[in-house]
Amino acid sequence: MRTASIYRQSLVFDRRRHSWRILGAALAAAVAAFAATNVARAETKAAIELFTSQGCSSCPPADKLMGELALDRSLVVMSLAVDYWDYLGWKDTLALKGHAKRQHAYSKVRGDREVYTPQVVVNGLMHVAGNDRAAIERAVEMTRRESKAMRLNIGVTRAGDALVVE
Repeated sequence: MRTASIYRQSLVFDRRRHSWRILGAALAAAVAAFAATNVARAETKAAIELFTSQGCSSCPPADKLMGELALDRSLVVMSLAVDYWDYLGWKDTLALKGHAKRQHAYSKVRGDREVYTPQVVVNGLMHVAGNDRAAIERAVEMTRRESKAMRLNIGVTRAGDALVVE
């Protein structure tokens, strides 16, 4: 067991296998999700990344859905606000340039040009509309069967002010 402090998310591209590994992001989200409990252990079924924007009229339902999905301890849910809609006149106060870069990197690896909001990327492999619960659930099941999908079991225990991550 190790005590961990998570300060930033990371995304590592494995050139040999041409697959995305989202260990850093998943770990950061899992620690945040489990921090409220004294002991937590769950098999992680999926990492779900929502690319969203305050200026996107379709995003509030997706944001709400992510809040509901985040209650499932087997899911690591992340909301990543993008800045590419800022040119329309509404600057997204939550957006980071790295989020849009991450979304474009997924698109490049998939070999498509599919970058939009609200977009969900499931286990780094599939993208679906972020406000479509059924599509997200199908993507979770489909990517669980993929050999390229990340498998990550995390245990987090609170020890005073520290979190112990297994």
